[in-house]
Order: sequence, then C-alpha cells, then structure tokens
Amino acid sequence: MTTFKYVVTPFCSPDGILTSLGRVRLRTESGETMRAALETAQLSGALDIRKISHQRMAINDATDVIDMTFLSADWTDPEKMYDIIRDIQKKARPNLKAEKPDSDESDGDPGSTESSAEQESNRAFNCHRALKLVAIAEIKRLKSVLSKQSQDVLLTMLESLRALHSRDGEFLLLLRAFVGTLPKAEEIDQNMKDTWNSFSIKDPDKLTGTYVCNLLIEVTRFFFEIDAVLTTIGCDPTTNRDKYSRFRSMTS
Repeated sequence: MTTFKYVVTPFCSPDGILTSLGRVRLRTESGETMRAALETAQLSGALDIRKISHQRMAINDATDVIDMTFLSADWTDPEKMYDIIRDIQKKARPNLKAEKPDSDESDGDPGSTESSAEQESNRAFNCHRALKLVAIAEIKRLKSVLSKQSQDVLLTMLESLRALHSRDGEFLLLLRAFVGTLPKAEEIDQNMKDTWNSFSIKDPDKLTGTYVCNLLIEVTRFFFEIDAVLTTIGCDPTTNRDKYSRFRSMTS
C-alpha cells in the first residue's frame, strides 16, 4: 500500500494496523490495481478469447464495472453495486466455455449464427471472467501486503462471506468484504474526530528545505484521499477552511 512518510494519518494505527478509514482507502487502491491489471498482456492471454474485438470489449466492460463499484464515489447504497455484478452473472450462461484463441481468424464473422441473446450472454461471460481473474489476483496481493492483524478484519470477513454467498464469485465477494468493513453510522463522528486528532507531522523538528517540500506534497495527497474516503462513507468532505486551519495548527 502507498504509505505516508512525513505525516501521521488516521488510516493506520501507531503499530501500522489499518483502521476502518484505512480500509476505505484500501478499497480504492484495490480498484485501481484491478483496473490496471485489465490492461496487462498477461491478463489478455489468461482471458483466452479468440477475437481481439471481443477481448477488448471484455476489458472495457470489466473496467466500467470496476469504475462503478470499487471506484464509485458513494458506497452508501451497496445493493446498487451488487446489482451491477448480479446482472452480469444473470446474463452469462453458467455452462459457457471460454473461446479459444485463433490468431489466423479475423474479427469479422459473417457466417455467425449466434442470436442477440447468445451474443449478450457471451459478452457478459467474458466480462465476468475478466473480473474473476483480477479479483483472484487482488485477493492474493492483499493477503501478502496486509499485516496479520489487518487480515483478521478484511480477509476474515471475505472468508466468512464466501461461506454465506458461495455462488457470488470472487469479485463480488471482495466487494462485499470491503462494504462489510465500512465504518458503522455510530462510528462516523468518532472517525471525523480521529481524522484531525491523528493528522500530524512525524518529525516536526525537520521543517526545513526539501523536507518541507515533500511534506506539502504529502499533505495535499492526504487531503485528497481523506475527502474521497469521507465521501464514500456518506460524510461531507473537508472544507478549505478545515484544510487551512489544520495545516496551520500542525506546523505552528
């Protein structure tokens, strides 16, 4: 995960364990990681789709799904996000076999006898397969980067959901796990207090030269990320007055 070198944030506890706000932030990182993975040549080969146009369509469709779920600005109504994935699963035929690559065949297929329903089903299946592949890879990454204590929350939640929703697929299960670890309504006020109480300079005795430049860059990044996190959990983002007053107090 991307860490902060110059400032203490409410995303991690002093011993480096993710807080509930940190897991909200991590969900964005997971979405961005999966989105980037869709563009890799390795994934293109793993999809095993015969036609280049179908492969591109699957990647574009899966990218749109990630944008509307993991990278959505508002998670206050998770059922809407679940429905996006359920709709894809409903359209995909369970017994559909992956297309085999055939580099000698052009994208054109004038002899195709597939109905519109079959084409839609095939498209949904390819999208579902792409989402499954990137989700499996992301779960593996999370297991390796999270501390044992953090795993007890997010990844234990994932395994619990797997037992309850065995037919959901890896992508939807991972999404559910992040939703399940969002701060509860009664925690939000405390999270807001923690945001400002935790935010401080790691080494206030070094406020000179390059250190200050790097500090300003990191503070700007923090405000951007905390606003995204607050919006996700249904809170108002910080105001310019908030930012100014907090930065002034932490550097005075």
